[in-house]
Amino acid sequence: MSAAKIIDKVGFCVLRERRVLLARSKGDALFQIPGGKVEAADADDLSALAREVQEELGVTLDRESAEFLGLFSAPAAGKPGVIVAVKLFSAAFDGTPSAQS
Repeated sequence: MSAAKIIDKVGFCVLRERRVLLARSKGDALFQIPGGKVEAADADDLSALAREVQEELGVTLDRESAEFLGLFSAPAAGKPGVIVAVKLFSAAFDGTPSAQS
């Protein structure tokens, strides 16, 4: 039996009044925690997270307030044999989401 492929990601958790912010791509049926993969251009996990939050939500992450919540993993949706491992963070953010977010 072969080992599962692991996809490493960073994720952004916003919890307000017992509600969790989730996002979905246009045309996608699944809601997900905002975030994504660390790319070669990113210096570290927080750089990747700040980039993804800006791209997906249109807000600026306050990196100084970032708090690591833990590492969580689960089978990837619709991808047998693939595990997604997410380093989850919470943080304050500035700005109002853009109309495109």
